[in-house]
Amino acid sequence: PLFVYDQHEPDETLWGGGVGLATRIYRNTETFDGFFAEAGAGLIGHDGKLEGNSASIDFLLEAGVGYRFPDTDWHVALKFNHLSNGGLASSNGGTNGFGLGFGYRF
Repeated sequence: PLFVYDQHEPDETLWGGGVGLATRIYRNTETFDGFFAEAGAGLIGHDGKLEGNSASIDFLLEAGVGYRFPDTDWHVALKFNHLSNGGLASSNGGTNGFGLGFGYRF
């Protein structure tokens, strides 16, 4: 995943990237379209530090629901995510967020 996070204290934008794995479970397992649930985990490295977090490498956990449109390769998903260092550094201020994504499978 790519990572961009704009924070107000300190006033800076963090940039980063990482690697991760995700899985998706479709309600319709014959055509793999319609509603689905997904979950993922990744490791993110970034150029600064989150407020209250003393690490530049964090874990990203996410879960969501979505819909893949029949007879197309388009989908939409709503995800909840959590980013923190998992207690591996002296301070572990994390952040939670929601995201709305649109995708195309090719």
